[in-house]
Amino acid sequence: AITDIDHPTIPWAQSVNRTQILIALRNGKIPRKPRDAAGVPSMSLDDIWTKYCPMYSRKKLPSRLGALRKIVDIELTATGFKEPNKWKNSVACKLLERDIRNGYVPVDNPDSSDWETIYLMRPEYAAYNDAKFKERLQQLRLRAKQDTNRALDDEAAFDAFIISHPISYFSHKGYEQWQGSKAQLSVWKDLQENKHMTMKKKDWYGSRRE
Repeated sequence: AITDIDHPTIPWAQSVNRTQILIALRNGKIPRKPRDAAGVPSMSLDDIWTKYCPMYSRKKLPSRLGALRKIVDIELTATGFKEPNKWKNSVACKLLERDIRNGYVPVDNPDSSDWETIYLMRPEYAAYNDAKFKERLQQLRLRAKQDTNRALDDEAAFDAFIISHPISYFSHKGYEQWQGSKAQLSVWKDLQENKHMTMKKKDWYGSRRE
């Protein structure tokens, strides 16, 4: 049944459906021109609505499709796909990198065959060339794995250093180390009793042997 009501929870601008139509316009599955040279509609609006966005208003489709066609016309210039700014500095790139590191996007998929599913995850990705997304995804996955391996190597090196260098309880001048000392514990106790508010620094310093 044809509906004039939009999806109840996901706005059109953030929807997977909008991104799918953008991709279809870019690769020619939906014609970039609404009519052919003879003035005949190049593809039925009902067909587009049924295939790509049946959860959204059919009445609003012409204006939304027109807006997306204008976006693609701007993107696909004579010199190629025109992106809003450099990918490596973009919000989209940072979001993808964060999703990989947080585990929302699996880091292990050597050929990135899941790139299309991931491309649809966030509306921010839609402004960037889907033809380059797979390669960009692979690069970020590789960087995340390298960083993880480097962190593990650093942790192993630190553990080896700790084993080889026992903790020193005295400084090179023979004073007891402050961290974990009785003096430090005494200061914490005095702070809890607000002695720093009622005593001068010199008097406070001389109030304990520690």
